[in-house]
Amino acid sequence: NPAEEGETLGVKIVHLIRNPFAMMVSNYHYHSQDPTPEPFVHTKNPCVQNPIGPYELNDLLLPALSGSSSSSQTTPIVTEEDFTNISTDCTSLYQTHRSLRNASFYQHLQQLDPKDGIRLSSADKFGHVARMANDVVKFREVDALMLQRRQQQRGDNENGIQKKIQVMSFTMDDFISQPTESMLGFLDFVFPEDTVLTQQMKQERASKYHQGYERKKQTSDHFTNGKVGDTDMLIEYLRGDEVFGGPLGRIEKLLTDEI
Repeated sequence: NPAEEGETLGVKIVHLIRNPFAMMVSNYHYHSQDPTPEPFVHTKNPCVQNPIGPYELNDLLLPALSGSSSSSQTTPIVTEEDFTNISTDCTSLYQTHRSLRNASFYQHLQQLDPKDGIRLSSADKFGHVARMANDVVKFREVDALMLQRRQQQRGDNENGIQKKIQVMSFTMDDFISQPTESMLGFLDFVFPEDTVLTQQMKQERASKYHQGYERKKQTSDHFTNGKVGDTDMLIEYLRGDEVFGGPLGRIEKLLTDEI
């Protein structure tokens, strides 16, 4: 019966996340390359966040991340003060050095000390990291809503809504360090039944993905992991930084709890 079958159909969401400290350092290394892979760094002011329609980004994210209106996140992850501090730190760095008064964002990344450069690029990237955290909070709210519906309908049509929405978070860090195992986990989540892909077929596809990843890693400028020697130092610097250490650390904990 198509109607009965339809009751068990649902949506699977694959959510890719990444350690926020590693993400910030990778972003810095990627955009400070010579030549830079993306031209926007020649024209963008890193201290100005582009609005989303009529809204500022922090106005959209703070209700969930500050714990003020989220049913699943009551402990603040990112606060309005964090956004303010990051903006203030950025403007203290951008076009304030005598030799960089008229310099572009890219020229700053090239010429600033790496510890200053990582702060500048992290200010530009922070909205992306905050949105990643916001996604986790919102997915938790959906999960709580589905649980509530299951409890309300228990004994009535319980099996019909059990798998309406399934979310699986995968870390980019695992895809980088364990590409075969990560791809297998992805395929097992998307295709749990052997009727679509057998375990052997999944293994073959995962191995092929790993081989393609290794080739691209050697030739593409999109891959910076392991190519720059100051990665660990910059991660530790951000952890201890009075502006970024707090919010990035709380986002890191949120993501760690998710996986």
